[in-house]
Amino acid sequence: MRWARLLVIAFAAILLAPVSMAQGDPKKCTEAVAVARAEKLDGLLPVAGAVHAPGFVYKVDGPNCRVISIYRMPANPTHPSTPEDLRKLRRERPYAGETAAPFIAARYVDDHAERPYSARWTDQARCPALLPAVENLEPILAPKLLGDGPYRYGSYNSVTDQPVIRFWMSGAVWPQDDAEFRLDYMLDDGSSASFGKWLFATFDALAPCWSDELPVLP
Repeated sequence: MRWARLLVIAFAAILLAPVSMAQGDPKKCTEAVAVARAEKLDGLLPVAGAVHAPGFVYKVDGPNCRVISIYRMPANPTHPSTPEDLRKLRRERPYAGETAAPFIAARYVDDHAERPYSARWTDQARCPALLPAVENLEPILAPKLLGDGPYRYGSYNSVTDQPVIRFWMSGAVWPQDDAEFRLDYMLDDGSSASFGKWLFATFDALAPCWSDELPVLP
């Protein structure tokens, strides 16, 4: 009886091996999200981000875990070229009360076998697709309670059979890196719903843009 039980366990492990290999590592993906949310660019935390995390799936095209974070860098005033220009800027403060369009940058990691969780970067200057992607997200942010979502098949070892597709956003309140002063917003969605479609389209649009080089801020 004992040998028969061992044979059954071994056979089940063989059957489930491809599934486990395709599933990825949810714990490492969670850690990658935490790192992405804490990674600063020029002293500022990302204001938003999204993750495609592994679920209990039989086949995955591409990486299981993909994390993108978005930075909104405030515009800088014109840099003075002489000490006199600097004194004039401080004295007259021509930009007081004025606003300007921010500079958008982004960071990306995935669990691809060649470069697992290696950070890559881009920005709106070298990637024309970045700004339209952010603009296309804005109409989706309000969650629709009656929107389409994934099927529910049950679970295995508390891991769902669908990937986790999640958006997060931190309020730009001061001080930005103090957790007690941050306002967080979360949106979970299905792969065929509006945010899920945006996320996959954004992964495709930004794929040629990623680089090891940090954004060059204006």
